[in-house]
Amino acid sequence: MAAGDVLSGMNRYPSAGWFSTGAYIISGIPYLFTKTDLAEDTIHTVRFPSISREVTVVCHAQSLKVHFKHIADPAAHYILLEAGQGKINTITLPARAREISVTGGAENTSFSIAATLTGIQMPKNVGNANNGWPADSFPQWDDAGGTA
Repeated sequence: MAAGDVLSGMNRYPSAGWFSTGAYIISGIPYLFTKTDLAEDTIHTVRFPSISREVTVVCHAQSLKVHFKHIADPAAHYILLEAGQGKINTITLPARAREISVTGGAENTSFSIAATLTGIQMPKNVGNANNGWPADSFPQWDDAGGTA
């Protein structure tokens, strides 16, 4: 019997994890998302299928607040993107994230998200005591910007 069969939490075939440098160095998996009808003050969260390496958000029409946490009042910590000449309408963030949220600044806000993803998967029930993955195993963005 192999050691992985006896010891709980051991995996016979380990995979890349949150701190696996190689997953962030190699070229990533492309991910694209566009929404054309986000209502004013409506929060939309895009959850990536794996951890991102880099995220680009483009505001095509109106204005958009970009934040990393689905919070009731994103006004405290966000990046504002505005469509129009001479305004900042695109931002690229080299961020490890599993999701990004945007809030519409006006009716029919249009935006796109292009992300470069790693092959790093999040466990399905992070923080659930039954699966052995403590919630603090994976750094999260906090309300004050924090670190990933």
